[in-house]
Amino acid sequence: MDLKEFKLVIGVSGGPDSMYLLNQIFTDKNYGDIIVCHVNYNFRDDSSYDQFIVEDYCKKNNIKIKIKSVYYSEEKGNFEEWARLIRYNFFVEEIRNNGFSKIVIAHNLNDHAETFLMQTLRKSIVTYYGINPIGEYDGVQVLRPILDLKKSFILNELNKNGVKYAVDSTNEDESYLRNKIRKTLTDKEIDNLKVQAELENKTVDKFNKKYEHLFKSNSFDKTIFVDMDDFEINRFVYCWIKNNDSTNSIMKKKKKFVKEVVKQLGSSKNLKIVTDHLIINKQKNQVSIEMVSN
Repeated sequence: MDLKEFKLVIGVSGGPDSMYLLNQIFTDKNYGDIIVCHVNYNFRDDSSYDQFIVEDYCKKNNIKIKIKSVYYSEEKGNFEEWARLIRYNFFVEEIRNNGFSKIVIAHNLNDHAETFLMQTLRKSIVTYYGINPIGEYDGVQVLRPILDLKKSFILNELNKNGVKYAVDSTNEDESYLRNKIRKTLTDKEIDNLKVQAELENKTVDKFNKKYEHLFKSNSFDKTIFVDMDDFEINRFVYCWIKNNDSTNSIMKKKKKFVKEVVKQLGSSKNLKIVTDHLIINKQKNQVSIEMVSN
């Protein structure tokens, strides 16, 4: 991925993936300008070492770096969700404060395969299977340029080139589904999951193109469900609400909420579903949505 024309905020945790990404971009001079952003969550006893690794690399190579130090407490909810919001909001803040254009993140092929497998196991409703190489957060493009590289390759390159990296001890905690999956997947299985994800994404893309005009409309005729199976109906309703909900609140409770909407739409009765942000109405076969003014 050619990044030379862009000014980049690079999210660097100090782990092998992000250190490989930073080293690759820097040594290849594949950037217009860069700022390294590191978040220290102070969640582990050794988190200061992660910060040291990143600071040391940036100091030796005269790279601008920004550090954000935060502390987690249980009232802040799920740690992973909280941490993700903290770091992405931090990245966007630096993008806007410095007039930069792109966020660059170090997800790899293992992450992509693990995410796809988790989505499949959970029968998740998604707009993209696995991890999209180009995403968006709060209006800023998020790039993942090493998404085709396996963890085994990354570790080999780091060791070969003498690039230091930290190891997150929480990756050994098997109470997290991702960690359980990570320990069992072989390189061959990762290749197979990549192929499967590509096939699923082609199916999603075909489905999206077929109904794109309805997703963008604030109403539709529910008789279109005759041509869909149950999973496609759930996907349609999810995409329709997502496209019409400017607050993006559906993302926080999508599975439960979408299932309830689908169940209600299956009824022959007229209905009105009211939330804090939107109202869904059904009169006979016609379904419509409107945002609630605050």
